[in-house]
Amino acid sequence: MKKNLVKILLIPKEHRSIFLIVLFATVVRLAFFSATIIWPIPNEAGAPVSPLVQSGSDLHYYKSVAVRLQETDALSIAGRYLQFYQEIRLPDFSAVGVQAALLDLRIQATKLLEYLNVGPAFPILLGLFDFKADNTLPVAIVFLIIGIATSIIWIAWLHGRGMPTIWLVLFAFLPGPLYFSIALSTDLPFMFVTGIFFWSYMDNRQSKANILLWFSAIVLMALLRPTALSILAFVVIDLCLLRKSQISLGARLTMGLSVIGLLAITLAYYLPHGIHVVGGTTQLQYFGVTISEYYSGLFAIFPEWIDKILSVLLLVGAKILYFVGLRPSFGNTETWLVLLRSAPGVVLLPGLAWGLIMTGWRMRLFLLLFLFPILAGPAQDRYSLPIQPILFYYCACAYSHVITRFFPDFLPSSKKGSNFFDTWIELSIVKITSRLKLP
Repeated sequence: MKKNLVKILLIPKEHRSIFLIVLFATVVRLAFFSATIIWPIPNEAGAPVSPLVQSGSDLHYYKSVAVRLQETDALSIAGRYLQFYQEIRLPDFSAVGVQAALLDLRIQATKLLEYLNVGPAFPILLGLFDFKADNTLPVAIVFLIIGIATSIIWIAWLHGRGMPTIWLVLFAFLPGPLYFSIALSTDLPFMFVTGIFFWSYMDNRQSKANILLWFSAIVLMALLRPTALSILAFVVIDLCLLRKSQISLGARLTMGLSVIGLLAITLAYYLPHGIHVVGGTTQLQYFGVTISEYYSGLFAIFPEWIDKILSVLLLVGAKILYFVGLRPSFGNTETWLVLLRSAPGVVLLPGLAWGLIMTGWRMRLFLLLFLFPILAGPAQDRYSLPIQPILFYYCACAYSHVITRFFPDFLPSSKKGSNFFDTWIELSIVKITSRLKLP
C-alpha cells in the first residue's frame, strides 16, 4: 500500500526519504499545535502558552509597538530619529562610570523612540490580523504555516549536506522551533528567513537566480530584528573577499553598494534600540552573578588585571551556555520542563565548538558575527533559534568524527559480523565527504 501511495504521488525513489521526513515533521507540528489548544503548556513564568492565548516573548511590547505604528506616520518616525541623532549627548564614562553612562543613554533613546525602534514587520503582522485576547487564532495559524515552511527549508538543507535520516527525525522534535510556533515572537520568522538566506547564499551566492532571493531575505531580516546587522556585516565582508566571480564588475558594484546601504540604514534604525537594550543589561544575572560584578572582578586573590581577564572570560562562557540553553530557569519552572528546554544545549554546544574550530573561514566568520550581539548584550537560548539547524548539523559532524576516529570498532565495516546496535551507529554517521563540504 505504501509503495502504491508513493507511485500515485509520483515521487522519484531518491526523494522518497526526504518526502517522508518532511511529512513526519509536518505531522509533528500539526499535532503539537492541536495538543496545546487542548492542553496549554506553561512558560517559565507559569503562564499558559497556547494558540488560543496571547502568549509569546515580549508580546506586550510588540503589541504596544503595533498600536504606536498605527498612530504614527513614517515621516513622523523619521523626524523623531533625526531629532534623536541631533540631540544625543555622550556622557563622560570615566566620570560617572559605565553603568550610569549606559543608563543615561538608555533614557535618551527611550525618551524619543519608545515603541518605535524595533523591527516593524512583526508588529505590523499583529495589527494586520487584529491580534487580541479573543482573536489569537489567525496569527497562530500564520505561525503554524511559518513553522512548517521553516522545517521544510532546513530539513532540505540538512539532507542536502548528507545528514543521516536518524538525525533528521531528531531534528523534527527539536523543542525550540516547536515552542516558538505557539509562543509568538520574531524568533521563528527570523529562523525561516535565515533558512532562505542560507539556502540561497552560502552555497552559490553568485547565481543570478539566487541573488534576488538572498537579498530579499536580508531585507526581511532587517525588518524583523537587529540580529540582521550580523548577517549584513557578514555579507559585506564576504563579498569584499570574493575574488573570482561570474558576475560583471558593474553588477557586483551595484550589489555591494546595495548591501552596504542596507547595512547603514539598518544600523541607524536599530542603534537606539541597541542603546536601550545594552543600557538595561548591567544588572542582568548569569548563574546568579550580575554583569557589573563580572566586570568588577570575581577573584580578589589575583592581581587586578588577571582578575578582570578571568572574570570577563567567565562572563563570555556563561553567555555562551545561556545562548545554547544550558542555563537555570528564569522562573519557578517544573524540573522536567527545565530539563526538556535545556536538552538541546547538549547538542548545540558541541555543534558551536565544531563550527568555530573545524569549519572554513566563512562559517567561522558567520558564527562569530552572529555571536557578537549576544556577547555585547543579553544572552538567551531563543536567540540561537535561527542557527540551531546549523549547530545541530555540526554536532552530527563532531559525533561522526569522534566515532570514526576513536571508536571504529562500533562500525560494522571494521569487523566481520555486526549487531543491531552497530548497524544503527553506522546509519547515524555523517559521511566524511559531506563533512568536508565547507560553505
